[in-house]
Amino acid sequence: MLIKKNGLVTFEFDIESKDKVYLAGDFNNWDPSLTPLSQKNGKWRTTLKLNPGEYQFRYCTRNSWYNDWKADKYVPNGMGANNSVVIVPYPQPKFPFFRKGSKKESKSESAN
Repeated sequence: MLIKKNGLVTFEFDIESKDKVYLAGDFNNWDPSLTPLSQKNGKWRTTLKLNPGEYQFRYCTRNSWYNDWKADKYVPNGMGANNSVVIVPYPQPKFPFFRKGSKKESKSESAN
């Protein structure tokens, strides 16, 4: 499961595993040792700050690789399987809204 908010992405993986669970992907050069997940209430999770864009990733344990079945999409990885993809959206621009007849609107209209 992926939870996205303001560039923070929480990766949450629900698996019973006696082995430690790691996250590998484009954001850590596919080095699972760099991003261990911590276990809480039976779920493994970690939160990363990611720039807007698309990132391929997979979860792994000592012997196996897993996809996130709630990922934004999946792409072939060239090894006979798919990678999960998380899409971090670009922030929406905040435009100032002016009421009709406001001083700012009047100034911008008079410039035309």
